[in-house]
Amino acid sequence: MNPVLVMSIAAALLGAGKPAEIELSLAGGGSVHGIVVELSDRQIRVETAAGVVEHPIARLLDLKPVSPGDTGTAAAAPIQVTWLDGTSLPATAYQVAGGRATIAAVGPDGQPLSVESGTAAISFVGLQAEALAAHGTEWQALVADLTEHPAKSDRIVVAKREALDYVEGVLGDVTEATIAFETDGETLAVKRARAAALIYAHGATPAFGSAAQATLTNGTRVLLHLVELAAGVLNVTTPAGLELKLPWSMLARIDFSQGKVVALGDLRPELMNWSPYFAPAELPAALAAHYAPRIDAAFDGGPMRIAGQEFARGVALRSRTELVYRLPDKFKRFTTVAGIDDAVRPQGNVQLAIYGDDRLLFEATLDGRSPGMPLELDLQGVNRLKFRVGFGADLDIGDQLDLGEAKLEK
Repeated sequence: MNPVLVMSIAAALLGAGKPAEIELSLAGGGSVHGIVVELSDRQIRVETAAGVVEHPIARLLDLKPVSPGDTGTAAAAPIQVTWLDGTSLPATAYQVAGGRATIAAVGPDGQPLSVESGTAAISFVGLQAEALAAHGTEWQALVADLTEHPAKSDRIVVAKREALDYVEGVLGDVTEATIAFETDGETLAVKRARAAALIYAHGATPAFGSAAQATLTNGTRVLLHLVELAAGVLNVTTPAGLELKLPWSMLARIDFSQGKVVALGDLRPELMNWSPYFAPAELPAALAAHYAPRIDAAFDGGPMRIAGQEFARGVALRSRTELVYRLPDKFKRFTTVAGIDDAVRPQGNVQLAIYGDDRLLFEATLDGRSPGMPLELDLQGVNRLKFRVGFGADLDIGDQLDLGEAKLEK
């Protein structure tokens, strides 16, 4: 049986009755502005200036309140509790007794909330936000690695001056002062002040499938399996079976794109080939790596920028590059903004051709004096997607092409 977490917040504190005015982005293009009439796990109904429209959840990409609520009290929440399905909650206290965790969080009115959950549903707990922030990249890498290589034993993570370290064993009760920890057949009372984080071992992480994700203004992230809006409250059930009541007044966003949109950079190319203008008999590996496509970054290491517009995600390509992807699923369209990176403008002149199963989908010359070019290509029936970047009028001078926010949509 899935563990159940119940967070109770008085309806009077949730902005009950306030109009839920939103901007809604739809798969396949288009958007809706209006007031939410109904939101469930099956559909959304929105009252617009032209009347009430309804869309199935499967067509939604993104929902944002027009006027998000207060940011809450995230600064007073030094602890972060993350469940197996990705739900994450800022907290002010964390204790465990007999396999049941008691978590103190902060409600939208600043009053404390008491949350209970079995540790069997918890993935990890950051106990010292400042210590983990000082080793942010290392901590993020450790957490990301748990997805590919789940911990076989519980861990206590310790933040040393030079790096993070951890000890493996079995986590027990957690009090304000100590952590019961069994290692090498001996149960120790570890001083809690020494622990930066706790990681619970669960073997292989269950496959929860696609789900929407709600983000609150205080940093809380919740994956949604079932959802219903009633009287200013989002009643949700997460994929792991956690039941929550979330205040609409604190909603920052609901991302419905999981499983519907895939970033091009998240796919592994079937073929990636770059060749210089004057190619030696044998291309040095270091040179090939230097000119290879970059994922989510420009060739100077910074973010991709096209005519002043910055892109957090995408793929950067040099001229004389061929990039081929075998699509893992059936996608309906490919979208991106293509253009020469600002780092080399006004130089740069490339010929971009995009093929779907060897059928030409797009072809154009892009230069460093032109704005970014939004592209929307039909991928229905396409199994392989190929990008070919050729030299333009200036040979290879400044030929750094960005495909900003390159995405595949189902």
